Amino acid sequence: MRKKLLLIPLALLLAISLVAIGCPTPPETTTPPTTTAPPTTTPPKPETITLGFHSAQPATGLQATVHSGYFKMVEEAAQGKYILDIEYYPVGTLFGGAEIYEGVVKGVVDAGCSIFSYTPGRFPVIQTLSQGGIAPLVSADAGCRTAWEFYKKFKPKELDDVKVLYLICVPPGWLHSTTPIYKLEDIKNTDIRATGASATAIKALGANPTAMPQDEVYLSAQKGIINASIAPLEVLTSWKQAEVFHYSTFIPFAYCEQFFVVMNLEKWNSLPKDLQDAFDGVAEKAVKEAGQIWQANEQMAMDWAKEQPEGHEYLYLSDEETARWKELLKPIRDAYIADLNAKGFPGEDIVNGASEIAEESNKLEYP
Repeated sequence: MRKKLLLIPLALLLAISLVAIGCPTPPETTTPPTTTAPPTTTPPKPETITLGFHSAQPATGLQATVHSGYFKMVEEAAQGKYILDIEYYPVGTLFGGAEIYEGVVKGVVDAGCSIFSYTPGRFPVIQTLSQGGIAPLVSADAGCRTAWEFYKKFKPKELDDVKVLYLICVPPGWLHSTTPIYKLEDIKNTDIRATGASATAIKALGANPTAMPQDEVYLSAQKGIINASIAPLEVLTSWKQAEVFHYSTFIPFAYCEQFFVVMNLEKWNSLPKDLQDAFDGVAEKAVKEAGQIWQANEQMAMDWAKEQPEGHEYLYLSDEETARWKELLKPIRDAYIADLNAKGFPGEDIVNGASEIAEESNKLEYP
């Protein structure tokens, strides 16, 4: 009996050992280290820059397209850091076309665009390009390049009171009229709307130039104050001049107008440096695109005017007649050199430079 009792504890001990051998202690579990997710960074909100911009054209004018695309280019060049809130003022809102430059200089508006020739004598160097026969152009593409290259070469001090953003040149000129014009005799003593340099050319051709901005042409033609106006085809649509003129005669050698796009200096100096760099960085592209848009629009304006109820006729001078007109414009070159010299500028260098840049631009191919 005693022997059996001794066997019981031994059996229990053996069982416990077998359990221990058959069921090893599970390995210690380790908790993986907690990883902290990188903090999400919200990109900084773009800063809004408000600019008042006055145009010499109506809200429906081509420049509205040109400038809206330009300001988008600037935003993209600034990599989205700024939103340009442009307050557009069409012509006549605050100023007529002739007052826009001074309005920008004085800070009434932050920036603006108008035609140099609206203020005769104010921009003698840049208006070399507008003189009849000095720098005739084949297209708006060539004109915009010529204006910009000329500005970069000569940097006229007459523009030092603003920040020049870029320059535009309209397409070659047409003489829009109430009656057809085929020869010089057709404009003899005729009252023709022409401003600045084109007025000099019109006078040399034997007509009577009448200075006025585009916003006055429609009523003046309607009332018989003028019989014709020298301008690109774009005015037939944006200014609705196809309603008062039914003929257009091509005279590219007598007309070339440049637009300025400028900003008030105080406003410019208040802009962040990287935004200023963005404006400067897109200037070349803006010049090219403006030329492309203006030139493409010429064909659209031509087609549109043709389709109007009364139609529109486009006339071209014969080679012989063209030579007669050009001959009358030749004295303008020497007279303008003398005028620049009298004002203290190197007249011959400036005039020759204008001609050379125009010739080079005319030879290039454009998209």
